[in-house]
Amino acid sequence: MNDCINIILASDDGYIPHAAVMMTSVLENTRTPDKIHFFLLDAGVSVTNRKILDDISTKYNAAIDFLTINKSLFTDFYVSHHINHTSYFRIVAPTILPKTVERAIYLDCDLIVTKDINDMSVIDIKGATLAAVSDPYGSERVTELDIKNKRYFNAGVLLIDITKWNENNLTEKIIDYIKENNNLLKFWDQDAINGVVQGEWFELDYRWNAQKRHFDDMNESNLLNPFIIHYTSDTKPWHIHSKHPLKSKYIEYSNKTVFGRPDFLAPSLKKRMLKTKNVVFGAGELAKSFIEYTDADIAYVIDNNPQRYTEKFNNYCIKSPTVLQNELKSKLTILVCSMYFKEISEQLNAMSFVENEHYYQVR
Repeated sequence: MNDCINIILASDDGYIPHAAVMMTSVLENTRTPDKIHFFLLDAGVSVTNRKILDDISTKYNAAIDFLTINKSLFTDFYVSHHINHTSYFRIVAPTILPKTVERAIYLDCDLIVTKDINDMSVIDIKGATLAAVSDPYGSERVTELDIKNKRYFNAGVLLIDITKWNENNLTEKIIDYIKENNNLLKFWDQDAINGVVQGEWFELDYRWNAQKRHFDDMNESNLLNPFIIHYTSDTKPWHIHSKHPLKSKYIEYSNKTVFGRPDFLAPSLKKRMLKTKNVVFGAGELAKSFIEYTDADIAYVIDNNPQRYTEKFNNYCIKSPTVLQNELKSKLTILVCSMYFKEISEQLNAMSFVENEHYYQVR
């Protein structure tokens, strides 16, 4: 076995800023960055963004290879919410790594590593094919997937015996499982890997994959020293309304990359807002977070609840959506700050407003 610490990650162009943050956190916190070898499962990364990740690796004397994946393998696989087919790439990773790689760590890109990753790479996993941390939401899944010994892990952090994985043909078995059980999958490939492994995995200290539920269920002192902070759930630390207690740690490492502090609005939208009348649609927590964040002028707030039209929201008047019909569309930007974006979108479309031209979703 060579002494490289092999790390697998998967990304498309849209997730490159977060891949950069994750990689930076790994390299900042290891004693031996020159031993780190990243393998990025490439879901369509531009030349420009490849160079950004290449530059990060070079800065720390680490290495990175980009492995192209045949995306057609996953076309019919179940996706939903914030997950796309890139999530399934980890299934095939062990079969396309160089033959010299006997062990590797898989890391999602929505996490940061705060401890030397070498400490994880040398853990004795007692002959298991993989090691992982239990998923706090696993109890429901073990029943629905009929996992025999009731053990279910989160697949965002995996320590994998690549040799054993390939000897057992796990990639082929997992793909077959997905094809046969696509209707059962709720947590995508994570369900499928658990369904095939059937509880035969080594359990890591939960601090190697501290998930949102851990922070919800435990008092703060129990999580003062997580080794890996995994920002699970739809709301990420780069979203305006994230309330994660360690959101600041993500921002800390983001500031060490070329992307800097997460920008919650696209540059083109910020530029537009300098020239238009800006209206916030929604009067809840997300709207409050957005108004406090933005330095753009806000004219007023829109809400569908007539009982609120006499109120002030963050010192702004709350008005009915009907007032929008009196506005000049080309000079108006509507920032939709609501969990009911789909319904509001239909409402605005009916008034001839166009998404990403006149109105925008804020997350």
